[in-house]
Amino acid sequence: MKRFILCLALCLASVSLWAYGLSFRPDVYYTQKEAPREAARTYEAWLRLPKDYPGRAGSIAGNFDMTCHSVIFEVHAAGHPRLYIMGKNYRTADIKFTGVNAATGLPVHVAIVLDEEKHEARCYLNGRLAETLTEAPMPSTVRPLSEFETVDPAIPLIIGGDKRYGNGAYFHGQLLSVAEWSAARSEKEIRGDMYNIDPGDPGLLFAYDFRHAEGDFIEDLAGNYPLYREANPNYTKPEDMWVEEKDIDNSQIAWSIAFLGDTQVVNDTYPEKFHLLMDGILAKKDEYNVKYVMGLGDITNRNLPREWELAAEQYNRLNGILPWGVVIGNHDGSREYNAAFDTPANRASCAGFFEEGRIDNSYRFLTVGDNKYIIFTLEYGPRDEVMEWAGKLIDEHPDCKAIITTHCYLFRDGTTMDAKDMYPAAGRPNNGDDLWEKYIRKHRTIQLAVCGHDPWDLVICRQEKGDAGNMITQILIDPQSTDANLKGACLICFLGFSEDGKKAFVRYYSADRDKYYIRANQYEVDLE
Repeated sequence: MKRFILCLALCLASVSLWAYGLSFRPDVYYTQKEAPREAARTYEAWLRLPKDYPGRAGSIAGNFDMTCHSVIFEVHAAGHPRLYIMGKNYRTADIKFTGVNAATGLPVHVAIVLDEEKHEARCYLNGRLAETLTEAPMPSTVRPLSEFETVDPAIPLIIGGDKRYGNGAYFHGQLLSVAEWSAARSEKEIRGDMYNIDPGDPGLLFAYDFRHAEGDFIEDLAGNYPLYREANPNYTKPEDMWVEEKDIDNSQIAWSIAFLGDTQVVNDTYPEKFHLLMDGILAKKDEYNVKYVMGLGDITNRNLPREWELAAEQYNRLNGILPWGVVIGNHDGSREYNAAFDTPANRASCAGFFEEGRIDNSYRFLTVGDNKYIIFTLEYGPRDEVMEWAGKLIDEHPDCKAIITTHCYLFRDGTTMDAKDMYPAAGRPNNGDDLWEKYIRKHRTIQLAVCGHDPWDLVICRQEKGDAGNMITQILIDPQSTDANLKGACLICFLGFSEDGKKAFVRYYSADRDKYYIRANQYEVDLE
């Protein structure tokens, strides 16, 4: 039987052998083409990091992209092995072994075992048990691991990186091998085949030997999931990450709407920065001739009173200066949302509501020059009767271009959200596919549909013609992952319009950095 042999003696005797290991960079992926058939319970790798590497060393194997059913097997800050995994009911477990340091400057074998039967996680260094955990943050409150249940991964894994935009979590050392098993392995099993893995082991999901990796194809010794070396389609050059004000041409913008994507991370994790969003809008209201401000849902992260108090306080700063509205998201409780925003000032900016005593579904009119608009805020996963109500209003105002805002509609690949994408059902009947098929495509005056929900660093734009031949521009704006990675970027999407309303201009501005985020996010769109 073919064996996978790693010679420990040679590894420890000569660091020069690591010239045959694999190093990584952000613009290249080593990716599987299929998601593993089962969730892993044992994660192993031979690796080398500089001694006492100071920062986060990066992902060994992961598919984390801020969506459901994803995982990162990595070395975190200070050399601590970590398993960050999303499981059943979208619960995440942040399993970090702070008593272990894998950044030794020498080749080390790291193994993490998630043992659901014993309700514990174990970390092994060079085949010896180093630390055991029985609880972990899920996501911010420490809970026993007995409350966590794994699920099968939703998308393929990247080795030496993950699926987040830009692959900033790429591994900053070298990997000699990576392997994962579906079973929770014992210390004896781990130590017994650290350098002699049996590819026929029925629990082995995949195993890669990187000592002599060359070319664009790397064999999976288990025969299941070979790796392919590909250019990272989501890589941005460092010089294109931030754009200075002087390099932005707004000469064709006559007026604008300011959109705030999901503010949940800023609100929950960086509340001291929330005011920057309103500061930025107010500072640029004349430059962009802002006519309306619209939030796209997930105002809060955990639906906490302090989050609602902060959000209401900041949005109310716009009262008497700019009209505004805000969509309800899946992180926002309807009762709390209505308590915070069902105010006289907010109601005064609306023309009507779907239900008495609730503002979840509303509409308002906006006229700028010769351009007339009817703008809707629709609940998360709108019910059929809500869509019928909005459609009737659109048909009753044929002189108005319609703008639809709702929390969940587009996925980051530009397709409408479906059951296979990140759409927690939450008892709601209609996802993005349903909204398009039942409602948006059927009305000739709908010009724009704008949403949040799916975290991505790019402002995604999709255009498609409706049944009447009208061009419908659909935009996704969700900075939550950017806020998490950049510690509160406080991004505002100014959607500018030409004087005749036939062109739109996307400007994605960071109120924290006073710069525009990613050159590719500054673009124009023909609306007709």
